[in-house]
Amino acid sequence: MLKAAKHEFMEYGFQRSSIRRIAAGAGSTIGNMYKYFQSKDELFERLVSNVKGELYFFIKEHETESGESSNAHQKLQLFVNLMSDYRDEMLLLIDASDGTQYQNTYEDLIAMVSLNLQDHLPDFNMPPVPDTRILVRTIAVGLVSGWVDVLRHHSDKKDIKNGLTQYFLFVFKSFL
Repeated sequence: MLKAAKHEFMEYGFQRSSIRRIAAGAGSTIGNMYKYFQSKDELFERLVSNVKGELYFFIKEHETESGESSNAHQKLQLFVNLMSDYRDEMLLLIDASDGTQYQNTYEDLIAMVSLNLQDHLPDFNMPPVPDTRILVRTIAVGLVSGWVDVLRHHSDKKDIKNGLTQYFLFVFKSFL
């Protein structure tokens, strides 16, 4: 049922998805679906809640840590693995969640990455500027947009890992 629901949400988004099509895709009936899930919302929640929790925890956990090179590479690998393991669920959160409690995920991610960047601006040897909000948000939008683009256009785990690793290494080496 979850596999059929994921396929339905990926194709139609949450709002245009149908329990009837999900049940048919699972080889089940609508009545049987409701034995396991009270609503379409609950199905969507089951698919995305773990990855959102893990991603938000990852970003928050690493907000205040310093950026030693070996530690930074290890963090990058953890992030890349998380994204490649949960590619479809991330795309559900970002592209298919309108009408759910998750519909602001993309903006939430930009806000979280912005806070992280703000904390680490001194690490980038930037000359002091009075207000960095525009700079930080612009960089955060670029980072999130870039990583989401890799997820949208690649489904092979190896390609995702390579693409994200190359992208982030290039971006952060450019800043240093």
